[in-house]
Amino acid sequence: MRFILGCPLSTRIVNMQSELDLSPLVEKSYASVTFLSVKCLHSPYPAPHFSAVIRTSLEPNACRLPLRPGGHNLINAVCNNLCDLDITVPEEAAIPGLPPWRVPLPIVTFTPTFKDVPPLLQKQLALETIAGVFTSVPAAPHIYVDGSVQADWSAACAMFSPTMEPPGEDEWLGRRLPNSSTSTFCELHGILDAVTLLFQRRVNGVIVCDSQSALSALSSPRPSCGRVVRDILYQLAIAHDASIVVFFM
Repeated sequence: MRFILGCPLSTRIVNMQSELDLSPLVEKSYASVTFLSVKCLHSPYPAPHFSAVIRTSLEPNACRLPLRPGGHNLINAVCNNLCDLDITVPEEAAIPGLPPWRVPLPIVTFTPTFKDVPPLLQKQLALETIAGVFTSVPAAPHIYVDGSVQADWSAACAMFSPTMEPPGEDEWLGRRLPNSSTSTFCELHGILDAVTLLFQRRVNGVIVCDSQSALSALSSPRPSCGRVVRDILYQLAIAHDASIVVFFM
């Protein structure tokens, strides 16, 4: 601006901006960040943590995530700009596939049992396996997931953790899934919710699922419910990039 206007060093920047009819640089920065934030809200996978912070901050009753003071200023400015624009950004439904070299290998521990084993023995073996995994990773919270299909073909999935705070609300809740879904589809959606929660909290964790077919699908070259498995593997990949380790059993 000094070169264009031929101004001396004593000329104030605000005066030169007024002469050239330029908005302050900070407004340009906020406009650029707001534009990028809209892109991240639409497709959160390039910057999932930033997208989660923005979506959480836009909800009036949601718990605020811990941020540094400078981060609070940036998030507040971006959220104010988005509210002033009064726009709704839909989240992208389709998730791009991972390249082969980025497909993670899930860490799965199966309980050594068979269907003809008595139920009490199956329960004992399962509890021993759970105790062994928890002992090997004592600091990691554990999440129990489940999915089911009722007699009227209504389907749902749910998750619960005795060692973590529930996401946003005071209690753990499940969610409905399309009617006539398979049980494996429901179980995998429960796993997806748990992996997503661990990544949002930025913590390692153990996910406990009682469906062998769902756990086997995570490492199958041609899994059933391939779309859900792809979503889980994508979340595991970005969690791995953030040094987050997720165990399954």
